[in-house]
Amino acid sequence: MRGLGVLFAASILALAALPALDSADAKHAVYACSDGIDNDADGFTDYPDDAACIGPYDYSELPQCSDGIDNDGSGATDYPNDEACQSPADDTEQDVPSSGPCGDGYDNDLDGRIDYPADPGCKSTFDQTENGGGSKS
Repeated sequence: MRGLGVLFAASILALAALPALDSADAKHAVYACSDGIDNDADGFTDYPDDAACIGPYDYSELPQCSDGIDNDGSGATDYPNDEACQSPADDTEQDVPSSGPCGDGYDNDLDGRIDYPADPGCKSTFDQTENGGGSKS
């Protein structure tokens, strides 16, 4: 009997981990990582075999930089629009620390402003030039 209790508890935990869907969404939900199809044509089908799948309820087998989703909430979607993406095959849109002049912690153009967003010569932390975008005021 104890085994049934453990199984029931595990089932409740598994259900709690499912994404919240209203009834209309639930009828049309397609989880690319558990649909039995190699959606990204990489030779691996679904979770856990496809490394692009975070779990069975992942909506896309595509790498983050080509899945049509703004995964990092930056306002830019996929390569080449999201500066965190180095290529369409890049599997993370997450910003990484920059070693360029707009994210290195130095006032490279000596205008009194350090890096993005304080230096107007920087468009982002990935910008590779501070351009002397303003003078010290």
